[in-house]
Formats: sequence, structure tokens, C-alpha cells
Amino acid sequence: MLAIPGYEDKVKGDAHVLGVDKLLGNGDGSAAAINALANEVRAKGGLFQVDHPGSKITKKFAGCDASTLTWGYGFDVRPDTVEVWNPSSSIRAAEDYLDCWLQRGARVALTGGSDAQTQYGQPQGAGYPTTWVLARNRSQGAVLEALRASRTSVSALPPAVGGRPLVIEAKRDGRFVPVIGDDVRPGEKLHVRSLDPLTDGSLRVLANGQTLLDQHLTRDRAIEFTAPAQPGWLRAELRLGNDLLEQTPLCGAIDLGANLCPYDAAMVAMTSPVYVR
Repeated sequence: MLAIPGYEDKVKGDAHVLGVDKLLGNGDGSAAAINALANEVRAKGGLFQVDHPGSKITKKFAGCDASTLTWGYGFDVRPDTVEVWNPSSSIRAAEDYLDCWLQRGARVALTGGSDAQTQYGQPQGAGYPTTWVLARNRSQGAVLEALRASRTSVSALPPAVGGRPLVIEAKRDGRFVPVIGDDVRPGEKLHVRSLDPLTDGSLRVLANGQTLLDQHLTRDRAIEFTAPAQPGWLRAELRLGNDLLEQTPLCGAIDLGANLCPYDAAMVAMTSPVYVR
């Protein structure tokens, strides 16, 4: 087990300060003060994360109107990562918030967190979901570096019970290599595959806010696609196949320690962005 020091900071919403071993000042809690905090964290080699921005929302997040979120700084404080997947929060709203950052040209990774407090309806504990990080080596510095570089994938299950990441790869020097968090060329041929040998599902690739690919991914197979001609970003997600789940945009406030929204319950895995340059 490798421990990464950090803490959850209660500001106008919840944030994570990762990679520091002491509490840092919030100032007056304004956006300027929180940006100063984030910059101090980065200077120390850490990173700043917005936690579960879709928590306890009561109306749909739409059109990048961040006032609907529990994260009170909107787009005034840039995070390094966004905890998109949390069992007590709306995945869909957090996805949309992340995509709004990407549409602004920011490079922001996604993570998942169990928030395991063994409360109502959450018997699984830590690792549901699991964040996978492609790091140079098994060290605190390498893990934080990989998080900053968006080299992450999140799965519903931990590895002990068969969870595996979803990956996007490109052919380099005659072999396929992971490119999540990296730059690819417009029109470059890519493929996406799940390292989970047991799970089929509906694969969706999003690019610049639009659906680039939506088809069934068979276990142990890869789906090839082409990076869009327009510069920007793309990311992938794998869900249990049911089109009706897409029509459940909001399940109301989530405050029971468990998220029972069908859209969120169907999520199997998702990746951080690949950047088209």
C-alpha cells in the first residue's frame, strides 16, 4: 500500500488537497484565496481537486451553469482533477462540469472516490469505484505526476473483485500504447478497449462535447475509431447497455450515502481525456 498524504477541505463545496502533509490556509474563502491555495499546493508538488460537484443537486446542470452545483466557485477556481464518480453524487452532473472545463481549453483529469463511510446503502467500502493511475513507478511523486497529466481511468469495481480500467490506445512504433492524458493528432487512428475480460457494455466516446462513437463493446475486443479533425479533447465511457438509462438526467437530491440513479448505477468504467492537437 502506498499512502498519498492529503485532506478534504470544506470551502464553498468540498475539495481535496493532495500531496501535502500539513493543513494550508484558505484565507477568506474567496475564489482568489482558493486559487492561491491551489497554486501553493502545486508549488509543493501536489494537486487540487474538486470533489463530487454533483452532490445533492436539485435541478439539472445544463449549459455550464455552475450555479446548480454544490461547488460554489463555478469556473473561477481551476482544479487539476475533478472527482466525477462518487457513490453519493450525480455522475452525470459532474461529467458535464468536467466537459465544460475541457471546452474552455483546460486540461483536467477525472477521478473516482468511494467516500467510504460505511453509511446507509454503501456496504462495499473503499474501492467502489477505483481510480487507476498510469504512473512511471510506484512512488508518491509519480502518482501525483500522473494525476496532473490526466493519466487516469475509473472502474466501478476494485481489482480484488475483477475491476479493470478502460483504456484508449494509439499505435506508436508498431505497437499500441496508452494515450490517455496525452496529445494525439487530428485524424489519428485510435482504439478503445476494456481490460475487464468479463464485462460487455455500451461504449461511448465523447469528443468536444459531442458523441463521436456509440456502440456495443464485446469483452476481449477493441473498437477502432479516428480522432476528430477538430482540435480539442475526447474521452470514453463504458456502461451496461440500456438506452433508457440515458433518459434519466436527474434523480433528485442524493443525501442517503448511496446513489440509486439508473444512469450512474449502469456505469462500468470511464477514462480521463485524450487531447487532440
